Amino acid sequence: MRWIKGSACVSCDAVTGKNHNHHVRGGGMGRKADYDKIVSVCATCHDAFHRGRLGRTSEWWDEQARQTEQRWQAIEPMLGEVLHDAFEDWDAED
Repeated sequence: MRWIKGSACVSCDAVTGKNHNHHVRGGGMGRKADYDKIVSVCATCHDAFHRGRLGRTSEWWDEQARQTEQRWQAIEPMLGEVLHDAFEDWDAED
């Protein structure tokens, strides 16, 4: 879930490197959620959401989660290649 934490906040575009994994559906603190159910939010927006002050609809959150999933699906194969190449280089050093 580090990728989510490093992503921009879906509400205000803040990039802190410490953004929270906000569970759009199901899950919650201590529970595993798929990328189609979580989005990146900064601490300020996460707090505002839980206090009922963010003013976003459930449909808006669902759309943000769908877009997050699409971004993940686009980069995940590239991450696999990068990790594969890194391990090949590491093995070659031995």
